[in-house]
Amino acid sequence: MAATARISVMSDLIIQELANTTGKSKIEIIEEALKSYRFHERMKLLNEEYFHLQSNEELWKKN
Repeated sequence: MAATARISVMSDLIIQELANTTGKSKIEIIEEALKSYRFHERMKLLNEEYFHLQSNEELWKKN
């Protein structure tokens, strides 16, 4: 399902610059950026949970 979303002029300029530089389409640029952001957020949550587990001595010993 295709959807339309409005983006700022600055975002469009950045996407266009990346498309020009890499030869990829704007869609490819946006999809790669979203995948990268999703990975970053998941890793951030994983690190937070790991830190929480590690800081709790009782839980840390169980694992």
